[in-house]
Amino acid sequence: MRSLRYAQRQSGFTLLELLIVILFIAMLVGFGLPALQQMIHRSRLEGAAREAGVLCQATRLEAIKSSTPTGIRFDAGTSSMTAWIDTNANGTIDDGERELTERILPAQVTFSGPDAQPGLEGFQTDDEGAWITFNTDGSIVLDDDTCEIDVHGNDPFGGYGCMRLGDQRSNFIQMSIGPMATATVELRKWNGSEWHLFGEEGEPWEWY
Repeated sequence: MRSLRYAQRQSGFTLLELLIVILFIAMLVGFGLPALQQMIHRSRLEGAAREAGVLCQATRLEAIKSSTPTGIRFDAGTSSMTAWIDTNANGTIDDGERELTERILPAQVTFSGPDAQPGLEGFQTDDEGAWITFNTDGSIVLDDDTCEIDVHGNDPFGGYGCMRLGDQRSNFIQMSIGPMATATVELRKWNGSEWHLFGEEGEPWEWY
């Protein structure tokens, strides 16, 4: 009986062992937390940019399929993107025009660019924000002052609309759409001095 009580007293962890385990867990959290935070910020920003690209492609396809102009409105005030059937192609969601979908940017992601570059550039604008119109042949209507894109090391040229998204860690992704005849969507990330496609020059995107 005495040996059984002794065995029971010896079971479990000592205070020293518990402290060692707690210290080990704290070290793991300390090393892993920055990487986890970076991953969360990356998924928010990159996910929002890719979703915007998919939204542009789907809205363009709807214009071709339905033989009716469509549009996407970008609203910095509500951090939203709204796609709709723009029957009269006036850039305004009028009564009777069908809304296709609305997307809200994730928390801590805004329409913004680096080095004073605007969050929305090359799109048509009014007092309520910016928009892009998709014609029934798949082409797009942009502002006269379009965004300049450096494609594969060539001299920058216009004919593009650019939506830029940024987070609180100074990560920025640009979704460009153009030229106007083909409305091709591409994503680029700011590397501190230039916009880069993923894998361009063999380099992955860097995250802060």
